[in-house]
Amino acid sequence: MRHRAQSTLKRRVNRRRFLKLTGATAVAAVVSEPLFAIEALAAPLTRHNISGLTASSKIIKSYEKAIGVMQALSISNPSDPTGWIYQAEIHGCPQPPAHTAWGTCQHNQFFWAWHRMYLYWFERIIRKKSGDADWTLPFWAWDTPSERHIPPLFRDPTSKLFSSDRVDKMNDGTGHLGATDTDVSGALSDTYFTSTMGGGANDDIQGPHGYVHVKVGKGFADFSKTAKDPLFWLHHCNVDRLWQVWRSKHGGSDPTGDASWTGQTFTFFDENGKQLTMTGCDVLNTATQLKYQYEGVSNPLAEPCPNTVHVVPPTFAPFPFTFPPIPPLAAQPVHIPLPIPPELQRQLLNIVADPTKTVYLQLADLTADVQPGVTWATFVGPQSAPRPAVLSGKVPADPQSPFYVGSVYLFGHGIKNELPNMPTLLSFPLNRALAASSDRPLYLTFVAQGIVVGDAMVTQVNANVKIGKASIVVRTLKRG
Repeated sequence: MRHRAQSTLKRRVNRRRFLKLTGATAVAAVVSEPLFAIEALAAPLTRHNISGLTASSKIIKSYEKAIGVMQALSISNPSDPTGWIYQAEIHGCPQPPAHTAWGTCQHNQFFWAWHRMYLYWFERIIRKKSGDADWTLPFWAWDTPSERHIPPLFRDPTSKLFSSDRVDKMNDGTGHLGATDTDVSGALSDTYFTSTMGGGANDDIQGPHGYVHVKVGKGFADFSKTAKDPLFWLHHCNVDRLWQVWRSKHGGSDPTGDASWTGQTFTFFDENGKQLTMTGCDVLNTATQLKYQYEGVSNPLAEPCPNTVHVVPPTFAPFPFTFPPIPPLAAQPVHIPLPIPPELQRQLLNIVADPTKTVYLQLADLTADVQPGVTWATFVGPQSAPRPAVLSGKVPADPQSPFYVGSVYLFGHGIKNELPNMPTLLSFPLNRALAASSDRPLYLTFVAQGIVVGDAMVTQVNANVKIGKASIVVRTLKRG
């Protein structure tokens, strides 16, 4: 009895210590009881790069063990929210959803926050199922040039980390992602949160995130299946890491003064299967609220949330140019002139010279019958952009080209056998391309891009993409 009383007292002390250390009253409301002694730690745990782990690493062994336990639970008790399939269906599932929280993934201004919550509770479930009290989710740093292959530990067919539902050449290590698939420089340089989250192109983190899904392919590229792959969680762990990188660069730029962001709640389940809700304010400061940090990333300064200072959102205005019809995107390049009158092109050049303004190409209502399995590198510039070698389809596009503005991709939204009724909108920043083009006649070019094998592209287009409409808009940020 004395031992039990001491244990109970220790849990209560740990709980009080956690609240004192973090000051995270919002998270405290949803964490019903300590998970081992994790919340009592003074220092956050570290999420590690998968490239530094081996098959014998404790993190890997625990992950494999927990996957087995969760997969077995999905068979014996499919309605248990801590089972493997239930957790995967929270991301995407057949419609209508059969259980609470299924199909609630957010691909909008809540993208970063929702996925952070999703990973956090999944991480806690893995700790419980593996019995590894300090387990942390590793990340796949695909934005690093040396790490564009699927991590070797996930290509071993004898491992629980393997899935056959990926493109064969990605799974055997002969294929890898291209430079345009993993370029996050645009996303990390934009200081406006919603543009960084919701544009859909190379100045939006959802772009590279989606390119990786598409190129790993098969089930990994299927919105309703992808979270069943153990690699999914490492992919999104890297996306979460990039939020930390962005916050370190642009601290105070999160929408903490926007009640529509801070007040939105989402439903998840803890490691004991208890239902709970969270908001973006509950997960903003990971080191103090969630007790984790990332290897190689400095912890951003803590931000108050909600914040009484409201950031004035930018304005968007249409530019008076009507696009010619765009043919369906297919295996062969699509190369069309943009007959912008000289006076309007000079007006665009004046606009891009203003640091508070960004010109965007917007593509809306994109549709495909099935997952195309490729992206289309998109160029705006003179007739010579892109280079002939890229147009031939043999050489990957160069994200450093001033005329490369982003890539067209579909992941779930707009695909008729996945999420046909969800609107698609991709936005491509044109400032750099327009400045480099000067007053030369402009062309819009789309080039299909597959995976890279050796030094060559391997591109197999499984479906064409129809573009409903195209337009040019101008974003204006508040001065000062």
